[in-house]
Amino acid sequence: THALREYVGNYSDYLAQFQQEQENQWAQWRDQVYDIRRMKQDIARTKEQARSVERSTTPRQPNVRRLAKKVAKKARSREKKLERYLESEERVEKPGRHWQVKLEFEGHA
Repeated sequence: THALREYVGNYSDYLAQFQQEQENQWAQWRDQVYDIRRMKQDIARTKEQARSVERSTTPRQPNVRRLAKKVAKKARSREKKLERYLESEERVEKPGRHWQVKLEFEGHA
């Protein structure tokens, strides 16, 4: 969404504040992308761990299969947590170009 913002000082002060805000937003966005990527890798690793345990066991090893189910449940829980985070309000949107206002006035002669 777009909103009007008030800056204190002259144009140079505005530029400095604006650039600082942009840098902060980019840093937050990069951190968020890194965290999301890390969570996805962790989920994939946990799922693969559960699958490998499931494949390597026989029906006569119920304790090991129970452990694999626990690990799979942990992976599903982490997936849900990631989905909730991606849909939440605390996500930082990727900084981009800001909208500009163009005004044209017709001259009266």
